Amino acid sequence: MARTPAKASRRKRAATDVASADVDAAAPESSTADTAVADSASAIVPGASQNVADVAVGPAIALEANCTIKEVAALRERLCAVVATSGPVMIDASAVERVDTATLQLLHAFVRDRLGGDREVTWRGVPAALTDAARLLGVRDLLCLPAAS
Repeated sequence: MARTPAKASRRKRAATDVASADVDAAAPESSTADTAVADSASAIVPGASQNVADVAVGPAIALEANCTIKEVAALRERLCAVVATSGPVMIDASAVERVDTATLQLLHAFVRDRLGGDREVTWRGVPAALTDAARLLGVRDLLCLPAAS
């Protein structure tokens, strides 16, 4: 029995909705400007943690409140601009309220490429929404997210 286009479309939408692993959580409002911050963060060094005061602070990438596939192209451009910088790159996730699979995949590729070149990534203000979504998809450790405090 052949599938009708409408049924196939509904199934595809349903599968996409399930696979996106969107997580909603309340997070404090924050500026999303790309600025360096001096607040504490965990340095991404395999097997070690440092305070940002112990590490030179380089460029910062502030994530938007809604990190979805609609915004992933703009985020990719910002990440590509700093992927090869020699100093540490800080990802400020304090504004994140919602994050989907596409964003997590992009963040993983960025962290993987940085670590592969022995370059640091630091995280600031990682909310439960990001941690929970990364845990659900099994990429929390791959993103080198700091331990929950």
